[in-house]
Amino acid sequence: MTKTLLWLVIASLSCLFFLGSCSHLQYLDAAQESFNQGASLENEIRFANTANPSISPAYYYNRAYASVNESLKGSRDKKLMEDHLLGHAYSLKALCEWKLGNYDEAIATGNLAKSRFIALSDQGIELPRDIILMKSLSAIITIDTVAKEFFGFRQSQLSSNFDKSLKFYKSYIFNSSLSSSGALQDAIREIETLKPETSNNPELYAYLVMVQLSALKTWNACLSMLFEKSIADLSVQEQMRIRREVLDEKQEYINLRKTELLNELERALGEEGAKVLAYWNAVL
Repeated sequence: MTKTLLWLVIASLSCLFFLGSCSHLQYLDAAQESFNQGASLENEIRFANTANPSISPAYYYNRAYASVNESLKGSRDKKLMEDHLLGHAYSLKALCEWKLGNYDEAIATGNLAKSRFIALSDQGIELPRDIILMKSLSAIITIDTVAKEFFGFRQSQLSSNFDKSLKFYKSYIFNSSLSSSGALQDAIREIETLKPETSNNPELYAYLVMVQLSALKTWNACLSMLFEKSIADLSVQEQMRIRREVLDEKQEYINLRKTELLNELERALGEEGAKVLAYWNAVL
């Protein structure tokens, strides 16, 4: 697959770091290279079905994190600011923190990055891709977190009870109430609001679509869990009611949205996206 299909968009920032005698640039360049290696390997494992790699993506993300932190030490952060690269360093640091599971730190660092990009914008330096990625980071992290929460819940004794499963679903996934909504539902909506800002960047647009598809995957799995638990715990009449609701939600929120998103993804990727589309068709 090409680099486009490996989705280095989540790693590649708008500037091209160059090697030079300045240590802050060398550290930043090393961090970018390590992160790209981790992102490339992670997506190769997912989309090319590479089994049991000898090195995990986390190895590269840890290397990137160490290097980007070095680029920010001492007076180097001031030099990065002078070179208009401080926002990029914060962005890369936030992405490393996200990939390493340090979600609170990632959101805080992402906010620092956004503030730097806004400051650059005030100086006439526009970096739309980077700021959109940082804007989306909170929703991306929510989608990751909900998936992990669902996996943990599914493995616990709590999931054996239908009422507790339904409570989890309404809190973490979807709630049709006008007064509240599920965390996953909100994250999908937040990503949707950012997609129009990527009109000149099909790679980033496609990445955001895939974020939404990953959310649908968790949503679909949780609906299947509710369906299973209704059979075990409820009367025949209640089973029928829950089955109807589950099937209705699958049709309205999963099947129809999946078709829309896959069409969007195909338009963004073109012919190069065949393997990526095949992956999402297989898992949803």
